[in-house]
Amino acid sequence: MRISGFLAVLAIILSVASPAKASWLDYIFTPPMPHFERPYLEEGKMPHNSPWEDDTWTPQGWTDYAGSQEAVLSGLEGAGIITDYDLKGVDPELKVGRPFIRLSDLEKTHVVKYVDDVYGITKNNGVIEIELDNNTWLWPNQTIGYYTSKGLQIQ
Repeated sequence: MRISGFLAVLAIILSVASPAKASWLDYIFTPPMPHFERPYLEEGKMPHNSPWEDDTWTPQGWTDYAGSQEAVLSGLEGAGIITDYDLKGVDPELKVGRPFIRLSDLEKTHVVKYVDDVYGITKNNGVIEIELDNNTWLWPNQTIGYYTSKGLQIQ
């Protein structure tokens, strides 16, 4: 008697579950390969919008505003964005401070691109190594990214 009652309840449960639409039972008794619809998932067919696609910024704009390249670089150093740089050696490195970390990705790119425009490091397939300075709260003297002619990569 108990087995027939159990089988009757199981038959009712299985008849209620429709394979065309997902019901609450499909989430409890999931088949090995569920074939129910997922209306909120889309395929990645559309191109992704770039947030700086229409960026009209140029390094010359900063130079024109400040008056000279030295004024722009001293302003970046005065704000603590850039703390030190050795860009004429074999391994060019740019040390940045805590304010650099707080900049948006677009502004970080602008800062490093400006420094590259002044010194012309990536013109000959060079790479600028970006490090945190000694006074940062995260990891002092830690390399956090690289800048090449392809763009900025922060790790």
